[in-house]
Amino acid sequence: MRKIELPGVEGSVPQIGLGCARLDGRVGLRQASRLIETALDLGIRYFDVAESYGVAEEALGAVLAGQHDVVIATKVGPPRLPYNEAKMRIKHAIKPLLDRTRGLKLLLRGRHTPPPRLASERPRYDFSPERVRRALEASLQRLRRDRVNIYLAHEPNPLDLNPDTQIIFDEFVTQGLIGAYGVGIDARQDRWSPFGSIWQSGWPAERMGDYRQEVAYNFHGVLRYAPKDRWGATVCPARELVRGAVEAMPNALLLVSASTSDRLRALVSGACG
Repeated sequence: MRKIELPGVEGSVPQIGLGCARLDGRVGLRQASRLIETALDLGIRYFDVAESYGVAEEALGAVLAGQHDVVIATKVGPPRLPYNEAKMRIKHAIKPLLDRTRGLKLLLRGRHTPPPRLASERPRYDFSPERVRRALEASLQRLRRDRVNIYLAHEPNPLDLNPDTQIIFDEFVTQGLIGAYGVGIDARQDRWSPFGSIWQSGWPAERMGDYRQEVAYNFHGVLRYAPKDRWGATVCPARELVRGAVEAMPNALLLVSASTSDRLRALVSGACG
């Protein structure tokens, strides 16, 4: 697997990282642990998580505590909601049915991805220095670490990325609590704020030629934004999409996510084939 350089990380890191949003409790902590261990076996060393991803930080902390050859990126923004075990058990129980019935799965989640909000229309979360510091302390406790490599402002509004916010993130770097910081959003949008040195967003696909700013890019959603058939399956095989993304953006980090070890192996094979 190709390796790349990233701010806040000593040395190089494999280009494929694991997006941990699916470890929010839907797969269960035991299965989440197996998935993380599979990622390590496949050579993945970058793990992307957030305080709002349910119990994902705890799952990473349980498996990766004391392991220093990994890169952890977490985020602050949308708040961490109370864990609803009953709701997660229901999701876990019906997932096999949804996976076998693409039409039903497509109907439940909606056929089309909603258009991205303009930067000025983004919701507002609490990025006050006090809130951000408390959030980082809580994330470090759940991750069982005294620092994280990367800390991202998660789904911010441009008005939130003000000098006071930058000051507290800079303090975290000076204090050794984080290695670098930046912005992480779900939408397919190029950098609209000079905040930090990392920009994480949805895979740009055919628009990738416009992404030339002096910033480290992390991308997710290679499969989500790919053309799909009427049942929601990607027209091009998933491993080929990953391979194409690796070749198109050789210096960017690409995040993949999966609910099973077999699925993760198939995705990573695209980056190694």
